[in-house]
Amino acid sequence: MAPSLGRRGEPKRLVADLAAVINELERAISIQSERFAALVALGGEIVAAQELGQLFGTVKHRVSLLLGAQAATLFLYDANRRDLWSPDLQGKADGEFRIPIDRGIAGFAFRSGETLM
Repeated sequence: MAPSLGRRGEPKRLVADLAAVINELERAISIQSERFAALVALGGEIVAAQELGQLFGTVKHRVSLLLGAQAATLFLYDANRRDLWSPDLQGKADGEFRIPIDRGIAGFAFRSGETLM
């Protein structure tokens, strides 16, 4: 036996609500599909990179696009110096930027393992 739907217009509203949910799910799947394709492309570019500077540039560019950010900085951990470094900071004379792991947002994210956005 079918459940009672009460008022006359409820089946139409229910169908419209379900259609809206389906559209939202399709949009979310499309976004995730685009992100997955971008990650696959990034994997190919990482494999093809010939030097660290090229690799950093590629990863920063792709991550910026994936996150919808204007810019990104990618840090590596230097265990000997106990700091985070980025080898390709624009506008810096020596092309390198270092942050102690006990300072700033990058240091906190590194120590805690949390993603901050």
